[in-house]
Amino acid sequence: MPPVTTPKWRRGPKNRLLADVGEFRLEVHDGLGRLRTARFTVLRRQYGQGSLFALVASGTAPSLFAAMRAAEKAASRLL
Repeated sequence: MPPVTTPKWRRGPKNRLLADVGEFRLEVHDGLGRLRTARFTVLRRQYGQGSLFALVASGTAPSLFAAMRAAEKAASRLL
C-alpha cells in the first residue's frame, strides 16, 4: 500500500473546499444552513464515460474539519 499523504485542500466554486487524492475529488461544504453540520462527497474521475465524475461516497459530519477527515478516510478505503 502506498504511503498516505494529507491532501492539499483549496477553496473552490460556491465556497466549497476541494482536494484531489489519486483518481478521487474530495468536496466539503457547509450543511445548507443547518447549524454545526457539513457535507462531504468523494467523486471518482471517469473520463470518456459520459460525465467527468461518479459519486462513490458521501455523508455528513459535525464540522467542516470533521467532514474533511471523513472524506479523506473514505477515499483512502477506496484506493
